[in-house]
Order: sequence, then C-alpha cells, then structure tokens
Amino acid sequence: MRPAMAVAKIAARFRSAVTIWKQDRKVNGKSGLSIMTLAAVPGTELVLEVDGEDAAAALPVLTAALEAPSADDMPR
Repeated sequence: MRPAMAVAKIAARFRSAVTIWKQDRKVNGKSGLSIMTLAAVPGTELVLEVDGEDAAAALPVLTAALEAPSADDMPR
C-alpha cells in the first residue's frame, strides 16, 4: 500500500477532521489521492492539523504514521 493511502486509512479511523499542509497547500488527510497530490518525498516538512472530539488520540497516531519510513512501519 502506498504511504499516502496508508495515512488516509489510519486517519479514517478517527472522527476528527484531518488536514495536512505542505507550505501554503492543504489537503484532506482522509483522502489518499489528495495526500498524493502534495508530492511529499521523505524529508518534506508537513503540518498536521487535527480538529474534533478524538483529536488528542488521533494526533500522536497520525504523527507517527507521517514520520514512519515506509507504510509497513506505520502504526496499525
């Protein structure tokens, strides 16, 4: 599974809205296709925004997913 799709799949487990920023561009973090349009390569600085009732639980999981070296290393 592509890393963008894996991040979106993890984000979909949460009720909170998930937004990923790359510079001045933002995308829906629950859409793998939208995440892929950021064309982020390893080392790209991204900003993760999580807003909603389970944001406190979602933020560390999604942060770990974005920092993982590959989709296989992401939290399950």
